[in-house]
Amino acid sequence: MMPNQKNIMLRFSFIILVMVLIGIAIICKAGVIMFAERQYWKDVADRFVKENVTVRPTRGNIISSDGQLMASSLPEYKIYMDFMINKRKGETEEEEKTRLKLQHIKDSVLYANLDTICKGLHEIFPDKSAAFFKQHIKNGRKKESRSWLLYPKRISYIQYKEAKRLPVFNLNKYKGGFHEQAFNQRKKPFGSLAMRTLGDMYPDIEQGAKNGLELSYDSILKGRNGITHRQKVMNKYLNIVDIPPVDGCDIITTIDVGMQDIAEKALVDELKEINATVGVAILMEVQTGDIKAIVNMTKCNDGIYREIRNNAISDMMEPGSTFKTASILVALDDGVITPETVVETGNGVYMMHGRYMKDHNWHRGGYGTINTTKSLMVSSNIGVSRLIDDHYHDNPEKFVRGLHRVGIATPLDLDIPGAGKPNIRIPNKDLSNWSRTAPVSYTHLRAHETDSYLVCRLLLEKKKKKKDTKKKRRITHYRILFIIINVSKTCSLSHL
Repeated sequence: MMPNQKNIMLRFSFIILVMVLIGIAIICKAGVIMFAERQYWKDVADRFVKENVTVRPTRGNIISSDGQLMASSLPEYKIYMDFMINKRKGETEEEEKTRLKLQHIKDSVLYANLDTICKGLHEIFPDKSAAFFKQHIKNGRKKESRSWLLYPKRISYIQYKEAKRLPVFNLNKYKGGFHEQAFNQRKKPFGSLAMRTLGDMYPDIEQGAKNGLELSYDSILKGRNGITHRQKVMNKYLNIVDIPPVDGCDIITTIDVGMQDIAEKALVDELKEINATVGVAILMEVQTGDIKAIVNMTKCNDGIYREIRNNAISDMMEPGSTFKTASILVALDDGVITPETVVETGNGVYMMHGRYMKDHNWHRGGYGTINTTKSLMVSSNIGVSRLIDDHYHDNPEKFVRGLHRVGIATPLDLDIPGAGKPNIRIPNKDLSNWSRTAPVSYTHLRAHETDSYLVCRLLLEKKKKKKDTKKKRRITHYRILFIIINVSKTCSLSHL
């Protein structure tokens, strides 16, 4: 028993010694890796990890008042083909044989399904024939391209998914070679409708918005970027989210798609009829002040009317007949006239401060004796001018300050950049800086807002009268359409 026991103890001692040596070796190797080779292994790890990868959020939508999508971010793609198997640097002869074998298999699978692929691509993109795709793919393989563009244009998400179902293309990009480049493209489902009001984005969406609501609300629409890091695990990159992206908010405009469409068509038809160069149409809900439609049309060199710039808010103009509305507002506010105040316009021709003033129907005998409401309704030059001159002739400063008081000289607090600022000069006591022909200018939208405000005033006065006669009639909302058309001279059409 004793010799056997001694042998057993000897064997145990040997095993323990070996394990101790192995432990020492492991500790030594760990020390070498931790200290001597630390930088090397850190560099290796960095090749498989990508830190601080920016994740772009989805830009918010712009929605009409009736809930329709007017601007949205949709993905678009360019599709490519990688025909080759990756060649490693310093590969051995055995690795080269393996690579060539895999390349042969990849080519065989591609050519075996080439007719089906080309027929499928033709069905997805009818503007290119199957023969074109076949020759195009062969050219790419002949050039051993790693990123051969299969179709020259960007394609939609639906087209991309259809192409992804085709043979070979449905394999992962390392086996089949089919891969894509994604773009986040801003789209307007209704085309040019309210295009300048909505605004545009730069072709590179990272540069942000150019103009319109897109620019005004860019900070709200664009959201906040997220951050991830990518780590390679078993030959696949995994995205690990550090800070999740926050998608942009949607904004709801007062624009009504149906009204916008009708306004645009009506304006273009009118412009074509008189061969005008520029036209603006604005449709406002009087009760709330909401802009339901805003159209800006400019005649281009090819004779087609397009929205080039937002003339309604940027163009400064002499007010023309729209200034009558502002003048009547001041006089009503000051209490010097009422809607029923009578004024004599005669036969349509009247001497005003040394010059003859005419109404547009002077050749038909004029309007004769009319009241304030009728003067505004028929846009009588004489009627409105006499009403103002009779009450402000000796105190023009009071009239001009009245214009400022009712807001006609105040810049519009718009959410769209580029709005013009009204120019209505207040005279000095001695009138040294002012005359009765002093220049006045403001934007189309300011003129439109003034017209709408007067409509509200007249409606309120009518409502008071109806209360006195105990007639019950609910007024829901009223709209005013104001169109400015530029030809050789500017004229204005107002429908109340």
